[in-house]
Amino acid sequence: MMGNKATVFLFLGVLLSCGSDPIPAPQAAQLVSPAHLEACTTATPATATQSVVNFNWQDAADTDSYELIIENLVSQARIEREFVVSEASIGLDRGVSYRWWVRSLSDASSETATSEKWAFYLEGEAQVNHIPFPATLNFPEEASQITLQDGRVEFRWQGADLDNDIDLYTLRLGSEEDNLSDLATELTDTRYSTSLVSSQRYYWQIVTIDREGNQSYSTIQSFQTQ
Repeated sequence: MMGNKATVFLFLGVLLSCGSDPIPAPQAAQLVSPAHLEACTTATPATATQSVVNFNWQDAADTDSYELIIENLVSQARIEREFVVSEASIGLDRGVSYRWWVRSLSDASSETATSEKWAFYLEGEAQVNHIPFPATLNFPEEASQITLQDGRVEFRWQGADLDNDIDLYTLRLGSEEDNLSDLATELTDTRYSTSLVSSQRYYWQIVTIDREGNQSYSTIQSFQTQ
């Protein structure tokens, strides 16, 4: 009898150990072109106001298709299209700055992965002044948990403008993504230290302002204090 029980337990153990492997989540794509924070001069003119821009990114592991998202930084309008290859050609208005990124999708998993977000300017008619690119938020990183130093945190970001005439920054902060307020204005440096409350989720954003008064808004990132 004991031998039969041992055989049953051994058989069950083998069944449990032979379970199906977990479904891998898709990996984030690596963007290639248009290059980040540069003017796109290789687009093909299509109409009097539009050019066709070639978007390229590297193939991502465990990915069946890609969702390309392009955001017009002036109108905030978005184009979202799905592709099974790692390239696409899209007609866009000239003389406008854009932000673009790629979302990796899998037929076998509901999880997705998002690439970095790059910005570029699509050359058009000669302009006296360009709108600054949205600032890149370096610290705190998106969805990170940070330890306050003496109750303080130092925000750090990076600005860019084709005209090199960035004048000021505004740091916006809040405990809700849709309710940010100006924490510090007329900043000339790309870092700012302030006191925060521990065990609190925050959302932050940088507004970049050039000498002509043109403004651009970064993405909104969140972080948790410890």
